[in-house]
Amino acid sequence: MLAWIDARAIETLYLSAVTVAERRFGIVTLPSGKRRDILHRRLEAQVLALFAHRVRPFDLDAATACAGLMVAIRDTSPFEAAGLRTIDPWDAVREPKAGRS
Repeated sequence: MLAWIDARAIETLYLSAVTVAERRFGIVTLPSGKRRDILHRRLEAQVLALFAHRVRPFDLDAATACAGLMVAIRDTSPFEAAGLRTIDPWDAVREPKAGRS
């Protein structure tokens, strides 16, 4: 995934507030310990700092616009089956796939 991100201009990449909420929820549901602490620090200090001013709200306008977005995920098959455009950032060599229309 890092190779995929590195191949793009950082100012062209965004996160949604929903993604941030999902990451935070996933972290706080982990058992207390070193792994949870590391992931929390990385999200708050590195990821969110990297995307400062590029975390977008998810409102009605976003819901309308999301039809044109691409899902970046390792297991693309369920999203392709739903007709969504996907890219596997861990396989940075491949081009984005169009879901069925």
